[in-house]
Amino acid sequence: MLIIAFVNGLISTIKYCTIKLVVLTYLFVFRMYI
Repeated sequence: MLIIAFVNGLISTIKYCTIKLVVLTYLFVFRMYI
């Protein structure tokens, strides 16, 4: 059960980092166009 909790936490962290990266990239591109 501990391994499953660890994997779930890892997936959440990766998802969070991916979303943050996408948002930062979007903001950067948005600034370049203006």
